[in-house]
Amino acid sequence: MLSIIATLISIGFCTWLGGLLGLESKNSSLSKYEQYIKDGEHLLLVDLKTNECVETLKLFSKQFHDAQLLDHLADELIPFDFMRTVH
Repeated sequence: MLSIIATLISIGFCTWLGGLLGLESKNSSLSKYEQYIKDGEHLLLVDLKTNECVETLKLFSKQFHDAQLLDHLADELIPFDFMRTVH
């Protein structure tokens, strides 16, 4: 029983520590947009299903005339089509 409690405490501590370290680290996928952020531009990240991309781009172009699309690649790390999103 003591070993189970010690294991649960260790797992909880490691989860807590990993969460704190994760909050401190920068998102490496946003590094290519870092110059836009430093220049004071607004960066809007939108997750969409692949079939919703065209409609959403039309909507954004009507509302925000000076907005520009920086990237529209699908996340290929997710093997299932129904879970894949466009960033």
